[in-house]
Amino acid sequence: MKLSKLTIALLVAVLAIACLATTVSAYSNEDLKNYVTGTHKIGEKTYQLNSADRTAVINRLNERPVSDADAATIKSQIDSAKAEAEKDMKAQGVKSIYDLNAESKAKGAAKLKEAAKIAGVEIRQGTDGGYTAVDIKTGSVISQKAKGTFKSIFPEVQTNTTGSTQSNNNNSSTTVNKFAKTGSLVPVYSIVALIALVAVSVCLVKKVNAK
Repeated sequence: MKLSKLTIALLVAVLAIACLATTVSAYSNEDLKNYVTGTHKIGEKTYQLNSADRTAVINRLNERPVSDADAATIKSQIDSAKAEAEKDMKAQGVKSIYDLNAESKAKGAAKLKEAAKIAGVEIRQGTDGGYTAVDIKTGSVISQKAKGTFKSIFPEVQTNTTGSTQSNNNNSSTTVNKFAKTGSLVPVYSIVALIALVAVSVCLVKKVNAK
């Protein structure tokens, strides 16, 4: 069966859009690094890993980068933990993740531990609120906190009107790049590319009709 120029043009456009969608939706090691160390809104409050743990995450992902597939899976696990926390907060009538009951906290910790395992890291919780992050393959300690609380590891931050966040526990400011953190530019690129492809298709249609 002989295909018309119009049909071929439309097929090319559809394939190009599909390829573009696959490309822009890919989640990289760099994206994961920005996501994990960035701010996380859970319920009405915003949280962020403390400075030392942010540095540990960055160093780990620089030394042992994960694949795009693993990066996407890790993000999905973290998103799932956050969604579960919000659900439990509503059910328990609390405003902060710190006020969730022990069962909810354990459930969230389990999801985050599974996410860490994908990156080759085992998180061992201590009885005194501390933890040890260990490389699963080598057994070497990546980071360690002998003693601490949930608040000291994942403190609440205040977001001001300029887009910066102020940590409550260490008074350090971190500028939040909203486009980089949320991927807001992805839809923009997709729309521009789509318009371009449609324009090409329309031109081809006009040429076919003119013959």
